[in-house]
Amino acid sequence: MGKLFSEGGVFPWRSLSLQWKIWLAISAVSLFLYITALFLMPAMVRGFFNALLLQPHPPPPRTPAAESLPPFASIQGLRLRTFTLLDDGTTLPPEAQQALSAQLLQEIRRHAASQQAPFRLYESRAIQDDRQAIRYAIRREMVYGRPLYQVSFLRRAEEEQLVSTLLLNFMLYAGIALVVSWFVSLLIVRHLTRPLVQMESHVRRIAGRDWHEPLTVRRGDEIGRLAASIEAMRRQLVEQDAAQQSMLQNISHELKTPVMIIRSYVQAIADGIFPRGDLAGSLQVIEQEGRRLEKLVGQLLYLTRLDYLSGAGAGRAAEAVEMHRLVEELAAHFKLQRPEVDWQMDLAPLTVPGDPDALRVLVENLLDNHMRHAASRLEVRLFAGPPPGGAGCSPGTGVPEKPAGRNSDALAAVSRPGGGSDHRFIATQKEGGGQWAVFTVWNDGSQLTEQELGRLFAPFQKGRRGHSGLGLTICRRVAELHGGTIALANQNGGVISAVWLPL
Repeated sequence: MGKLFSEGGVFPWRSLSLQWKIWLAISAVSLFLYITALFLMPAMVRGFFNALLLQPHPPPPRTPAAESLPPFASIQGLRLRTFTLLDDGTTLPPEAQQALSAQLLQEIRRHAASQQAPFRLYESRAIQDDRQAIRYAIRREMVYGRPLYQVSFLRRAEEEQLVSTLLLNFMLYAGIALVVSWFVSLLIVRHLTRPLVQMESHVRRIAGRDWHEPLTVRRGDEIGRLAASIEAMRRQLVEQDAAQQSMLQNISHELKTPVMIIRSYVQAIADGIFPRGDLAGSLQVIEQEGRRLEKLVGQLLYLTRLDYLSGAGAGRAAEAVEMHRLVEELAAHFKLQRPEVDWQMDLAPLTVPGDPDALRVLVENLLDNHMRHAASRLEVRLFAGPPPGGAGCSPGTGVPEKPAGRNSDALAAVSRPGGGSDHRFIATQKEGGGQWAVFTVWNDGSQLTEQELGRLFAPFQKGRRGHSGLGLTICRRVAELHGGTIALANQNGGVISAVWLPL
């Protein structure tokens, strides 16, 4: 208990543990109830006897002369007596005159004669000795047209003695129960707060990046749900840590390769050796690796920017982006890189709310990816369609079916033999129906395997031609940032990418 007080004697409530706070709160409430009962008990006992006096009682039986007036009730030395008073002052039984003094009888007769209510409670005023003071009730009744008074009384000294005895017994037994309840409540509080102490220790270890030990709390209440949330957070941190380590390894490997090539070529040229036959060819390799390095660094920086936009910058106001004009502008640039590819464009005029720069990067990455893998044809479509997996979409794939008025089979989903789908959803679907902007790009290059479809959106995944990077990862993040979805599927002998963005 010494820990409950600081060195200066001030009660450090804020620094107390939850266990002690709960126990002190329970103890304070029980102590308050105990003191309240002590104050209310005398009044409650007196109220009980007052109600007993006001009730009608049968006349006392005939007794020997040795006993003046027998009680109709006796409780631990407190005797309640009753007698009948006639309108002429006579008492029945006559022994009532021996139990009460003449002065008190005169007072009772006076009150009975003036009483108009059916019953009333009085305190004696005629007796100077407190030990002889009484409290009495007079009940007035009419019998054969004449008033009849039933008088019930008790001695206040006997009442006070009984109240004191009951109060002392209550203090003793209730006090023992109070102390026992404090110890029991302390055990209960420790049982309730033990998982919290365990979770506190576990969270401290997680803060120190020691998150490999699972948290096990077998409870179904709020504490158990809190423990389950902490355990889910721990597992997510473990997964994120593993993904981060893999990401760092991939980044270091991807950065190391062009740097090593550039250094080796520079060293060879400095030694008078030209790996590509002449100086121009060797410098061209250095330039290509430099552009590759620049592109990778730019993608890493942009991926970091998307993380910021999904967090602190997510509250920015969206701008109206004319998707059809954006696609036309970027497609015009890519057509010059591979003029042998046949481009088929079908773009509906749609305006999407979002970040213009992010949407530009999304379209640019998709067009670049499909252009590099296209054999001879590329189809680009933009139209207002249903949500992913909604009406008008192929069951199991979510890729839009051929819309009315469109002459392209590239929008029809292709399923594997056996009814399975060749694509994977990457982002969470937006709830509700309504129209979405659907942007699809299809190329007639070689189709992807099941394993390739399942991992292409992960960072630094290499394709069949050895290309790797963050392009599709950035596309997925941009789509998620705008509340949309991205999917990839084999279709019509080629590969199609579909992006849904809410209008």
